[in-house]
Amino acid sequence: MATSNAENSTVKQLAPGLTIETVMDGRIAIFTIRDLSRHVADIWVKALDDTLSTWPAEQPYLSLYDVNFPGASLSPNTRARVSAVLKKYQSLTGRTAIVLPRSVVMTLFQLLLRATAREKRQRRIFTDRELGMRWLKEMLNDPKV
Repeated sequence: MATSNAENSTVKQLAPGLTIETVMDGRIAIFTIRDLSRHVADIWVKALDDTLSTWPAEQPYLSLYDVNFPGASLSPNTRARVSAVLKKYQSLTGRTAIVLPRSVVMTLFQLLLRATAREKRQRRIFTDRELGMRWLKEMLNDPKV
C-alpha cells in the first residue's frame, strides 16, 4: 500500500489493472480499473462490497470509478453484480462519478443511468477524471448540494 501527502491519499493495488485509492482523509474512494477480465471484475465487486459495508453511515459515499481505457466495456454479468452490491447499500447518500472513454457506449451508459436514477446517491458520467473529482469535492464543501 502506498501513501501520498496529496489530499491525504492512500493507494492499494488490488490486482494488475485495479487499484483503490482513498483521498481527502478517506472521504472519497477511487477505483481505477484498466482490466475488466472476469478475475479482475470479481476482485472489484468484492472490494466495492467491502468498501460500502464499512462506509460510515453519517458520511456521504463519494466515489469515482475510472474505467477510462480503450475498449472498456462491462459484461452483463459484471454490471448485474455491481448493481446488486450498490442496491444493498442504497440508503447511503452521496455521489458517484464514472469516468469512461468518449464513445457510443458512454452515451448509452448515460441513458441507462438516467433511467435507473437513485434518489439518495447521484451518479454522473465524465470523460475527464479531474471534472469528476471536482464534482465530488463540491459535496464535501456543501453536503446539501
